[in-house]
Amino acid sequence: MDSRIANMTWHSLVKVPLSSSQQAALSSFEYNLGSGIWKKSAQNIIDKINVGDLVGAGNEMKKYNRAAGKVNSGLTSRRNEEASLLTQTAPTAKIT
Repeated sequence: MDSRIANMTWHSLVKVPLSSSQQAALSSFEYNLGSGIWKKSAQNIIDKINVGDLVGAGNEMKKYNRAAGKVNSGLTSRRNEEASLLTQTAPTAKIT
């Protein structure tokens, strides 16, 4: 596993195996929003992932598309890509 992924906060919170694409989605999300996002408002994303609701988690990620209170097209594109990566089914890698 890439050491950058191992050092991301989400890594210690997710309890299920994720593919490399799914790990990339969470890493991108956390990098963009900061590691504190999981404690502030995005714990529901982790909770959904841990119960296997990747589509629900992806839909929650898409809600983080605002800057200064307004929908931002760049953030909308980023969140859509992250959600797409999260919901892809592929062989999973064990999180260690």
